[in-house]
Formats: sequence, structure tokens, C-alpha cells
Amino acid sequence: MPSIRENFGTTKSELDRFRNWLADNKCEQVAFEATGVYWIPIYDVLSRTIDTIVANPLQIKSIPNDKSDSKDSKRIATLCLNNQIKRSRVFSDEDRETGT
Repeated sequence: MPSIRENFGTTKSELDRFRNWLADNKCEQVAFEATGVYWIPIYDVLSRTIDTIVANPLQIKSIPNDKSDSKDSKRIATLCLNNQIKRSRVFSDEDRETGT
């Protein structure tokens, strides 16, 4: 499967552009690490239209001292394509807002 790459910002319009880019490229599934709270806006934009996997970073960690976003994204993509990522529990919007 060929690899394609694009850069996106973190604003709502950029995340919408990311979602549209994924759809235009027939992407059926997305996986990423749950790092801090940074994953939440991405999940909120993508999960309504695409199968979105939020993974525990400890489960999919790369080899220490050989880390980069590019290498990490390739590793996560490979794990995702091979169905090797266990989905983390994602609380509903309501639960996240109330903190329950």
C-alpha cells in the first residue's frame, strides 16, 4: 500500500480539512496515541465519520532513542493495518465534560 503524507494544523478548520483529506483518500480507519488531552479534538472531529482508534502509548511504544513523529506514525499505521492495536476506552462527550 503506498504511503501518502500531508501536514495539518490544530485549529478546527485544519482538523476539518484533515477529515476531508482522509475521506478523499479513501481512508477507512485512523489510529493514534492518547497523549495528554491533545488527542481529544482530533477524535471528536474524526470519529463521527471514520473508524478512529485511540491507543495507549505504552502499548504501542517504539524502540527508545530511535523516536520521531515520522517513525512513530509509520509504526502505528503498520500496527493498525495488522489489527494489533487494542482500543482504549473513550468516554462520551458528556462524561468528559462532567468529569465522571
